Amino acid sequence: MKKLFFGLLFLSLTLFASELKFYNSMDTSLIDAKKSEKNILLFLTQEGCPACEYMKDVVLEDEVVKNYLLNNFLVVEYDINKDGTPKGFKAYGTPTIYFLDSDKKEIAKKVVGARQKSDFLEILKKVK
Repeated sequence: MKKLFFGLLFLSLTLFASELKFYNSMDTSLIDAKKSEKNILLFLTQEGCPACEYMKDVVLEDEVVKNYLLNNFLVVEYDINKDGTPKGFKAYGTPTIYFLDSDKKEIAKKVVGARQKSDFLEILKKVK
């Protein structure tokens, strides 16, 4: 019984640890990016956007993509209708995805629209 308990505890901690955190503050993400030496993926979305939902629910939840993001990026999400956009950034349709360093500088070409899992993973690998 003890082994089962610890096994389930370990499994739940592993599953919890692999959840992708979505920041809703650029300032907080910049501080954490400097501490963790990770880049930032700025994800501009809007409610009711099928392409945004596909990216968030399918592409970003893919285990390979998610693990790559967890190891290399902090994800910041802004709903452009509720939150606006961070100063200096524009949504060219949704989703619009920017890749930034911890100084808020663009480090790769932005992505507009949804991508397949494998295509998005290749984009992420080129950014890192």
